[in-house]
Amino acid sequence: MQFPLNYSFWLALLLPGYLFIDAFRRFYDGSRFLLLSIDFIVLLIFATFFVRRRRGPSYNYVTQFIYICLFAYVFAILLAAINPYFYSPITTVAGLRAYLLPIPFLWIGYCCACNYSVENWKKFSNYILFWVLVAIAFAVVQMSIDPGFLGEWGSILFKPMDSSVKNYYDQTFNVVSSFFASSKRFGKFLLFSFLLIMGARLYSRVYFVALITIFFIGVLLTGAREALVLLVVSVVFLIIMKGGKKFFFQIMATIMLATIILFGWATKNNDTPQNREYSRLEVMASVGTLYDYGYRLSMMAPVFHVNESNDAIWFGLGVGKYGQESLLDDEVYRSTYGVDRDFFNDLDFFSRVYSFADGGMAKLIIELGVFTTIYILVLCGCVLLLCLNVAIISASKKDGVGLAFSLIPVLWLVLFLKAHVTMSDIINSVIVFFSIGVLWQKYHVRNSSIV
Repeated sequence: MQFPLNYSFWLALLLPGYLFIDAFRRFYDGSRFLLLSIDFIVLLIFATFFVRRRRGPSYNYVTQFIYICLFAYVFAILLAAINPYFYSPITTVAGLRAYLLPIPFLWIGYCCACNYSVENWKKFSNYILFWVLVAIAFAVVQMSIDPGFLGEWGSILFKPMDSSVKNYYDQTFNVVSSFFASSKRFGKFLLFSFLLIMGARLYSRVYFVALITIFFIGVLLTGAREALVLLVVSVVFLIIMKGGKKFFFQIMATIMLATIILFGWATKNNDTPQNREYSRLEVMASVGTLYDYGYRLSMMAPVFHVNESNDAIWFGLGVGKYGQESLLDDEVYRSTYGVDRDFFNDLDFFSRVYSFADGGMAKLIIELGVFTTIYILVLCGCVLLLCLNVAIISASKKDGVGLAFSLIPVLWLVLFLKAHVTMSDIINSVIVFFSIGVLWQKYHVRNSSIV
């Protein structure tokens, strides 16, 4: 049997591999080393993609600018990897993986955008939709069956690795994670899959309504509030942009958004929880207090709260020293536990984040330092401008792929800044870099047509 050298084969294998490897981890106490299987598939994609000469971007001033920015980024990460603060081979490699491994998907996304026809994108979306339906179906089974009746193995398979219940005052309700380690991870998978699928189906009215219904049900099962909010924002954005100059679509999107806001406000100001039970939607749509919003906004911008008396803030402690990667080495974890107290003045906000997530921008500052963090934020700003440019052009040309994909980096950045696990989850990063590659190609084609 000949070894498959087509990168599309391994790219197709990545999605089911992601689902089933995550499910398999439950039988091994959530072992992170099993995730190396996903990294291995990613490396096979790179090898089979670059082993043959692919049509890449033509060498112009935009391409030259992108290559210079990427070179500076990689150089800064490699410098951080040799930071002498506390060397740990395993966390350093894990840190380099998080920062560097997804980068080649820029070229893979560019190549797919060059070669894929409308029918190819529809096949691509159908394939992802199949696995989404499988994941949602398994989630429905999880919600319907009591794991206690399935024995030890069944209980392990049908229960999330994190908490399976969510509290709302004195009320609790079940959340499910499908094949994934956590319900929030399942929510992010549904959110990004929605946009990947919608790219090919945006201008099909039947598909558009059906997909919104399917993904809305799936996100409700996860109980992940951030996935619900960002899904609603995505739907409103797509409705407005696909409508173009048709006033009906703007009115429809405005009514939809206003209804959701009013529903959340009404939930917050309703009777006390002791008077009645709250539905899953009410709990997920409920708004917090002004303090909650202040906490979250401040957590998204820790650069304004750095402790300037700490010399380490300028160049950081090195990659793999904060967040998920530090959990791979007990000595690193003990040595850096609570290090955020030395980096930030606002302890009430940032000390809550440690080791439960990537820590958002706090992770960048602690690992890479303020200088590199500012540079990365500038790069993020350039990507956001790219997304805006492609979204406007795609809306005028009725290009669903460009329009839907332009949202992916934006939503990823929001989740990252809110300290959700994004960088450490290699699939999320792969999707983002793939989408940026697609947007890069569309921007390049647009500029070439102008010339």
